[in-house]
Amino acid sequence: MKTKQFSIILTVLCGFLSGLSGCTPEFDEPTVKEYKYEKAATLTIAQFKSTYNYDFKQITDPVILKGVVNATDESGNIYKKLYLQDETGGLEISLDATSLYTQFKVGQEIYIECKGLYVGKYGGVLQLGFPYKKNGVDAIGRMPQVVAMAHIFKNGTPNKVVTPIAVNSLSELNNSMLDKVVSLKVFFTNGGKEKYADKSSQYPTEQAFTDLKGAKGIIYTSGYARFSQELLPKGLGTITAILSAYNGKWQLIIRDKNDVGTFDASVTTPPVYQGEATHTISQLKATCNSKLQLIQSNMVVKGVVTASDESGNIYKKLYIQDQSGAIAVNINAKGLFNSYPVGQEIFIECRDLYIGNSNGNIELGASYNGNIGQMEDATASSHIFTKQAAITPIAPLATTIAELTDDMNGKLITLSNMKFTNGDVSYYVSNNKPTSEEMKDDNGNSIIVYTSNYATFANEKLPSGHVTITAILTKFDGKWQLILRNTKDVVKD
Repeated sequence: MKTKQFSIILTVLCGFLSGLSGCTPEFDEPTVKEYKYEKAATLTIAQFKSTYNYDFKQITDPVILKGVVNATDESGNIYKKLYLQDETGGLEISLDATSLYTQFKVGQEIYIECKGLYVGKYGGVLQLGFPYKKNGVDAIGRMPQVVAMAHIFKNGTPNKVVTPIAVNSLSELNNSMLDKVVSLKVFFTNGGKEKYADKSSQYPTEQAFTDLKGAKGIIYTSGYARFSQELLPKGLGTITAILSAYNGKWQLIIRDKNDVGTFDASVTTPPVYQGEATHTISQLKATCNSKLQLIQSNMVVKGVVTASDESGNIYKKLYIQDQSGAIAVNINAKGLFNSYPVGQEIFIECRDLYIGNSNGNIELGASYNGNIGQMEDATASSHIFTKQAAITPIAPLATTIAELTDDMNGKLITLSNMKFTNGDVSYYVSNNKPTSEEMKDDNGNSIIVYTSNYATFANEKLPSGHVTITAILTKFDGKWQLILRNTKDVVKD
């Protein structure tokens, strides 16, 4: 009897198990909730950024923005931020919340009721957020989550396609693309050798790349990104990223590993600039007939860097020269000597830059309050290119004070048998202020040596006796002056 009961139970159990393995139950796909927002946007993102271009300000108007989420914190490379874009521009939203991707997925259309929120700039980039105290002063920070939920509304489902803006070079980037998704081909300097980020550092890691045109750029990766410990790809390939900036310098932020395309590892050297000079530096300078003018022609000049900011005596400026002449190039960045060392040959695509006369010196840069000023670092990376890695410093022009002419302005020159009037008495800098010290030759001709109080040699004593001095020749208020690169350029005779 027990044997028969066991047989029946075994038969039923086998049939049950057979049923489980033999059929596939059908489950309904989980429904994605579709949200509905009834109001209409009042400004595009571009209009909003133009209207509220402030370092810090509360929005008191009933402004409504509409856009599609193009980046979130899902991979860990973005922290407490959302990025939003429409056809006209992109915008960074600063939120005091994590796991934002669970609420706002890429492709989700959202509306933001901006009244009561704040705009401000961090690193020169406009953000939407809430105030916090920075050194006792209101600055833009993250909006609390409860505030965000009262101002940000979803519409529809996360089905909008965010198509990257494809560019061939950093030179094609502009501010209208800021905070939008872009794609371009790059060659990582440390591809196959270094990881995306240093996990032990509390700061994100910058990794350099070269684009197809030979322009240099960086990607910016947090040590908390899920892909941070993977090796940078080797060779040439496409990356997709959020275009960001910090203090005028472009930064690309990869959203997740899917933004890194296939790389051709057989490409072992970075692309180089293929253009050629169309004008000499003296021809470029000859076009300048006012204190400020926009260059509207496709002029390309080539020159060798003769001086930069390594010693601190030159600030946010390079000097370059060719056989015909020399010119100062103003760039709003520090540490220029790292990218443009003395002896580096560079090409400058001058179209859309400005040229102007500053105190008798013709310089290249940007417009600043009606005068020639400094171009942003991002602008420089879009206009200044290198073709070869070789560093070949230019030989200074040996001359005398009596022989100085305007076509030497900006050039690296050498004067022999010179004496400081206050040699062995004064220092290059006095009273911690920029200082002009007189030098004379044996014929009694004099010239000024100008030294910034930020120069590394500011507190060195002026040498006595005859010296040979090598320096950049410039003018100030119609008088010649010399700008030293360092005191190695002052040699006792």
